[in-house]
Amino acid sequence: MATYTFTKKAAAVEPGQESNFGNVQNDGSHNAMTGATANGPQTVDISGSPVASPATVSNASATTLTIPLNAVRVNFLALTNTVNVSEADATVATKYFTIPTGLLITVDVGLTSVLYLKANTGASTLSFWFDIV
Repeated sequence: MATYTFTKKAAAVEPGQESNFGNVQNDGSHNAMTGATANGPQTVDISGSPVASPATVSNASATTLTIPLNAVRVNFLALTNTVNVSEADATVATKYFTIPTGLLITVDVGLTSVLYLKANTGASTLSFWFDIV
């Protein structure tokens, strides 16, 4: 059985992120609304050279998508070719799932810090957005 080494997001740096996961909206009882609603979308990652949506993803090398600290989900829509995504394999060679062309795929990323993307063949235009809380 394969073992996976998962990465963990950095510690919170903004006030309130530890106790309310990035300032989740409160319901009428003043409880954080977790698991149901995000506060809005974000179409760029947080790397030093930001990856913006739509991104061109090649099969020659993997594209690293750095997940924002307060993201709970990322939504993918491959527009031209299928794209392989891995949370553990930076080469996207053996451990991945495939985003089909023209189908919206949503992935929970509450404890994920990076995702690696690689086009299945040639290059692909990939639209993505994070659900931010």
